[in-house]
Amino acid sequence: MAAGAADPARVSTTRHRRASRLLTVLVVGTDDWATDQSAQVLEANGHRVLVCHETGEPTFPCNALIEGRTCPLDVGFEVVLTARARPSAAPTQGEMGVI
Repeated sequence: MAAGAADPARVSTTRHRRASRLLTVLVVGTDDWATDQSAQVLEANGHRVLVCHETGEPTFPCNALIEGRTCPLDVGFEVVLTARARPSAAPTQGEMGVI
């Protein structure tokens, strides 16, 4: 590579970083461990994560119905990610935020 020339791979990565934007993501799923892992990866990459219920708590009542908590629908988000630990023919209780 000539002196002063930019490494094409580095230029491409820099452009990708500028083009990507941070999202607010509603994370739902079949199991807490699956949603937790997904949320951790998203947060580590700078995204904001919202959930319908806290880890270890029942899926109902959801955050919208618990005093002091906020429903992700009231906050707003760009995308919903469902993390499934196993296949299912229909949405599970932990995925009701998708609906």
